[in-house]
Amino acid sequence: MPDATPKINDTTPSDPGGSLATEQWEQLLVQLEGRFPASRYADLGIVVGCSGGADSVALLRALMELRQRSNHQPAGFVVAAHFNHRLRGAASDADQAFVKQLAGQLGVAFDAGLGSGRRSDEQHARQERYRFFNDVMRRRGARYLLLGHHLEDNVETVLFRLMRGTGPTGLTGIAPFRELASSDDARDFVIVRPLLGTRRSLIREALQAKNYPWREDQSNQQSEYRRNWIRNELLPMMTGTFAEAIPSIGRAIEGQRGWGKVIEILVGRWIDVVVVSHAPLVVHRLDRLARQSEPIDPLLLDSSIVVESLRKSWQRSGFPLGMMNQTQWRRLLDLLCGEGPDRIHLPGEIEAVRSENVIRFRRPDSAASSG
Repeated sequence: MPDATPKINDTTPSDPGGSLATEQWEQLLVQLEGRFPASRYADLGIVVGCSGGADSVALLRALMELRQRSNHQPAGFVVAAHFNHRLRGAASDADQAFVKQLAGQLGVAFDAGLGSGRRSDEQHARQERYRFFNDVMRRRGARYLLLGHHLEDNVETVLFRLMRGTGPTGLTGIAPFRELASSDDARDFVIVRPLLGTRRSLIREALQAKNYPWREDQSNQQSEYRRNWIRNELLPMMTGTFAEAIPSIGRAIEGQRGWGKVIEILVGRWIDVVVVSHAPLVVHRLDRLARQSEPIDPLLLDSSIVVESLRKSWQRSGFPLGMMNQTQWRRLLDLLCGEGPDRIHLPGEIEAVRSENVIRFRRPDSAASSG
């Protein structure tokens, strides 16, 4: 059974509370304030997703310190939200107890959620966690959900997507700001990742310098998980040869994000022109739109724009994204362009059927009701 004892920095700093601690902690505060100024949230409700790990603990502590330094008394509130997946026995329960204790120490509210305790893929675990965050934000009346993803997380995500075969939007990495969900009842909730440009090493060094404890999830060291293999094996190999690989990839992600904004505008136009409805999902055939008297803008027929638009429409319609890869999106692109068979089956038991002018998407349970 994993050790249920909280991970506390292994060495007491030589100058606890002194110049080293001040320098590292202040650097972390400056980066957080620069990306998400306290003036934006001081009078609003904030939920901080806190696993008990170093990143989320640093985020919660730094956020509270910046609020206390504010020029006026904040009218908003902070909630520490912890989701216990119950996958590591006593260690999972100790994580929850640790975050609850930290919330009490910082004087913030604490909410906990419990998972099924059954092992599943990362996508399912993430969905469970985000449903919990959604419930907490709605019940508490919060505006922002803060998460502690850092630069290495972003680089790992892009490398993972590259190896699965991603499109241009996938190269923009993790979004620093985005809606919690695409459903109408969740669009007012905003996810913020203010440490996304911060190095993992700085976060841990700042905590150690201040002698702030955190929890260590031992399963993160198991490289049989693909994301863990990237973190534990691939990135050290890359940085062993290219010392600046991580910040260099980070700069490339920032550059790609600029193009991502252009693509996002074109995706919005594509959806307005091509999508007939989202419930059920029905789209016009692109080969028909290209031959009408006022043909569609050629930019909207670019394969990259079409795939990203389909991805967005897929998500809005509540279809599972996790099992879709570039091969599946290309099959779907062929269907829209009038090529290949008129009926294809896609992951998640989704059936796409091409008729004279449109493509209709349905699941088996909706096929009977649709006639």
